[in-house]
This record gives sequence, structure tokens and C-alpha cells, in this order.
Amino acid sequence: MGLSLCRGIVEEHGGAVTVDSEPGRGTRFTITLPVVPQPAGAGEPSAAEVAAPVGSKAILVIDDERDLAEVLVEELEHDGHRVEVASNGAEALSRLERQAFDLVLSDTKMPQIDGLELYREIERRYPALRRRIIFVTGDVLDPDKQRFLEETRAPFLAKPFDLGDLRRLVRQLVADRNTPDVTAP
Repeated sequence: MGLSLCRGIVEEHGGAVTVDSEPGRGTRFTITLPVVPQPAGAGEPSAAEVAAPVGSKAILVIDDERDLAEVLVEELEHDGHRVEVASNGAEALSRLERQAFDLVLSDTKMPQIDGLELYREIERRYPALRRRIIFVTGDVLDPDKQRFLEETRAPFLAKPFDLGDLRRLVRQLVADRNTPDVTAP
């Protein structure tokens, strides 16, 4: 199962996995990935970008990968935000019914309710929150995901991503004067 999962991830990123095996000598797996240039302006953040966050915000992190969720929580809490975690879209909707959040950071590929369906539900139930959702995705090459991200114009981070990019995007969304704080569900 591990090799199958690895192959799927590599192929989603436009790569390939090849196998070279010799009886009695061993097996070699080679992963080949395309080189993607960094976007213009990428690299080290400026002093203004590293500035302190705009203020403590309530952020809901939704990811079924526990390790990634923990990294996101640690980074966001380090910036002074209050962070809650849900492991899938269904759990996230349940939390949104009980508590208000200023920002949502969600994976797109999850069990039960995926990120795309979650976005549609948030858009229907909490329309003011739909412009404060950041997606984290490992399958940006998937045509359906590309179409969804283009249609919704939702900000996203492609895995793997730099934590500085996460901080800049969160800061940008919470600093937007057109994005009022949410104080009640």
C-alpha cells in the first residue's frame, strides 16, 4: 500500500516512479519529478512580511493528516492566533455550528466531506466566511481542483509549501479591512 500511495502522489505532481530489480542484489526505486520554477518574488520574506500578525484571530484548521495539522497549529499559535482542529469536513461543519471563526484553513482531499464540498456548505451556511478560506492541496495538477480554485478564486497553498507563505496569506486575509471580525456563530 505504501508504494501505491507514493506512486499516486508522485503521479499527481506530474512525476514517475521507476523500478530496477535484480534478484539477489536488491531493488532500486527512482522518483522523477518535474522542475517547477519559483514564482516571481518568491524567496525570503521582506521585513514588512515578517512583521507581527494583525491580531489574535480564531482559526479553524481542517486536515486529516495529523502531523501537518500540528505543524499548522504550532505556526499559527506562534503568531498569536487561537486555533482549533477538525480532521474532516463533517467535523468542521459541526465546529462551525458551535463556534465562530475568523479564518478557515482546509485541505481539499479528506474523508467524508472533502474541501470542495465543505466550501459549498460554508458558502451556503456562512456566506461571509467563504472569502476567508485558504485551501492547502497536494493535487494542484488535478483538472477538477484547478477548475474549482479558479471558479471560487479561493486562495490556496500547494503542498509542499513554505510556512512563510502561509503566514503572509493568513496575515493578508485577516488584515483585509473588508473582512470584519466574526464574534458569534
